Amino acid sequence: MHAIKNEGRCDIVIADIGGTWLKLRAMRNGVALVEEAVHPISKIKTTRPTASLSDLIADFAKTCSLRDYFLVTTVPGFIGLDFDEVLHSSNMPELRGIHLRTELQSLLGQPVIVERDAVLTLLGEYESGVARGQDDVLGIFFGTGIGAAFLSGGKPFRGGGWALEIGHTPCGGAGHILEDFGSGRALATLAKHRSVEVGGIFKSADTCPDLAAALDDFVSVQANAIATAVALYSPKLLVLGGGVLEMDGYPREELIRKLLNRVSPRNIRDPEIRWSSLGWRSALFGAAHLLGQHGAFQIGG
Repeated sequence: MHAIKNEGRCDIVIADIGGTWLKLRAMRNGVALVEEAVHPISKIKTTRPTASLSDLIADFAKTCSLRDYFLVTTVPGFIGLDFDEVLHSSNMPELRGIHLRTELQSLLGQPVIVERDAVLTLLGEYESGVARGQDDVLGIFFGTGIGAAFLSGGKPFRGGGWALEIGHTPCGGAGHILEDFGSGRALATLAKHRSVEVGGIFKSADTCPDLAAALDDFVSVQANAIATAVALYSPKLLVLGGGVLEMDGYPREELIRKLLNRVSPRNIRDPEIRWSSLGWRSALFGAAHLLGQHGAFQIGG
């Protein structure tokens, strides 16, 4: 699906467009650089989002002394079958209808790949993390939104195009979706209604029974979503991650308990469960893996 011409480039810049932040990272000669840039997503919520994005990317590449590179960018939403047009983005409606790959290639003069963030994250874990060398891997990542990907033989399952946009599955009736109840965005709403800081919301639950009950429901929604995906894809390995699951005080053991209570009685074999391990590097290693399949370069130490 990604046609890549090897033009002697061996460096990568990745633009990870999330629901809250734009994160820019790079790799030179197959080795991840320490440099990174993090910008609020508002910086590209403009009337010309691709121009704003390309300016930030160009500045970052200059900081890293990169002249010729592959740009790999994620999209917080639905990508067309051409891996170019942005069909829908709840958190970045400014991108809707834009041919992101075409416009960025024109503005930057560099080859561009557009990919789902969950795919890159899971490919990174497959290349260099907890899913290394594993087959039939399901990854579910809870951040501002909720993303998922499935790898079979190291290749992402695409379905008819944008398979595993799990955050957009119906939940709770009345037009609601899963992200309304189990994402970081839902957690921020919960914190606002109870006048607590979202970053410390799980710690705050220790002294607030009402909040503790609401968070228990929140984790139950997440467990239900994971159990549903496990029933549909029957993975051998389940990788869980994302910013929400990495928050201080997040009840990981309770999530697993709730998950196994939903999965075990109905399945012959429970998947092995591992927590994502690469953090910010996962999407970067995923991009390298994607390009490595086309002989662009190899990942270094």
